[in-house]
Amino acid sequence: MEDAVTVNGDIVLLEGNYLLLREEGWDLLSSFADFTIFLEADRDLLRKRLIDRRIKTGVPQEKAEGFVDFSDMRNAETVLAHSKQADLTIRL
Repeated sequence: MEDAVTVNGDIVLLEGNYLLLREEGWDLLSSFADFTIFLEADRDLLRKRLIDRRIKTGVPQEKAEGFVDFSDMRNAETVLAHSKQADLTIRL
């Protein structure tokens, strides 16, 4: 496969919102993991951090809130509602 990446190592860490998603195209990915961790945050805290992150890149408050509510929070809700149970869940 042309775009495949070969990984050689005893420990490999993968990070991403959709790695435990129970949807076609993502649902088999977790079978390659020996151990999974899910970080879960309060929705209000998550929204605030996402907005703050966008503001730090120079986006005005109102535009940051609009983007987060339209995109980031929708993605977060999908992940929270449709992810498999992880071996360990850490709640912030």
